[in-house]
Amino acid sequence: MEKLKRAWAWFWEHSGNIVTFIGWVVSFGIPAWIGYITDWVAAYGPIGWVACGALGVLTTAVVSVLAALARKIYINASIAKKFYQASDRINPMKTHFLHERIKLEDLLPPGTGWVEGKTFEDCDLIGPLNIASYECTWHGNLFQSVDHILIDVEVAGNIKNARVFQNCRFIKCAFYNVSFLVAESNYESATQLGGTNWITPVPKKDSVKLPPSPLDEVLS
Repeated sequence: MEKLKRAWAWFWEHSGNIVTFIGWVVSFGIPAWIGYITDWVAAYGPIGWVACGALGVLTTAVVSVLAALARKIYINASIAKKFYQASDRINPMKTHFLHERIKLEDLLPPGTGWVEGKTFEDCDLIGPLNIASYECTWHGNLFQSVDHILIDVEVAGNIKNARVFQNCRFIKCAFYNVSFLVAESNYESATQLGGTNWITPVPKKDSVKLPPSPLDEVLS
């Protein structure tokens, strides 16, 4: 039973590759078989069968590429349509927003650029807006047409064209047309969120330093 479970787990893990392999085999095998039973193709022998199979594979590849392009165009069109839809009328005093389409500027209280202590769950959050987040929680969010800008902590207090979101929670939200200002100390945690598009230079990984060797003293 344990072997059967492991075999099923392996099959499930590699099911995508297996289906793809079967698809390519079928795309070659069926045209080759048709060529085999067709008199004028069969007259060329194995060369004719292989040529038919190759033509089938080529046709499948072209169709796959066209299907991928069509899917990409459809997704981009859907995103664009969703982006230009009117946002919902919201009450900026609420602390929890669920399944709402929000223009981020509408959240800002009059006379201040701070949004604090709010939860956004499964919402569309739309810019344009420069955001500096502070002690926020992020989970399963999607970033579309979003840039990430690394800033020096020493100059963070001098930034005028940004809005601060503090102690907010973003759960399964989609961000559109937003720029995030990220302190250098938060670079790693921001990158781990996924979907980051850094438009400023990022820190280089520290080179690995080997421990000192006893031979160093001998050779020095």
